[in-house]
Amino acid sequence: MEESKTIIGIMGFLGSIASITSLLIAYIQTKNLKKVKERRNKDIWMAISGIGTLVDSISSVPYGDAGMDRYRELFHSQTLGIYRSLLKEASIDEKEFTSDTIVKWYEGGKIKKWEIPEASRFLDTGNITNKLESMIQ
Repeated sequence: MEESKTIIGIMGFLGSIASITSLLIAYIQTKNLKKVKERRNKDIWMAISGIGTLVDSISSVPYGDAGMDRYRELFHSQTLGIYRSLLKEASIDEKEFTSDTIVKWYEGGKIKKWEIPEASRFLDTGNITNKLESMIQ
């Protein structure tokens, strides 16, 4: 009888140690995941900035040569597609993606005025505020 109480006590102690260890591991994994998300977000914004600049550059090339204009349009549409994909990822990274988020991105210099309608594509229907609407026009 005494022996079974000792075994139960040891099992309880080991169970407690295992629980504490698993909580510690979960805490460490959560911190690591947060760091990975932050780095991913920074990488996305670096790519958005670079692709946005490229879209600006392509848009400023004058038309003239019919053969080259076709390639210019193709390159522009493909680059814009990549840009939109990155912008979608940035919107997903936000805890809550709203019109206010886009306004903050613009006011913080993350996006330019022409990019506001692009970012607005990822809002839920009916979530465009008056302030954002006036910025788009």
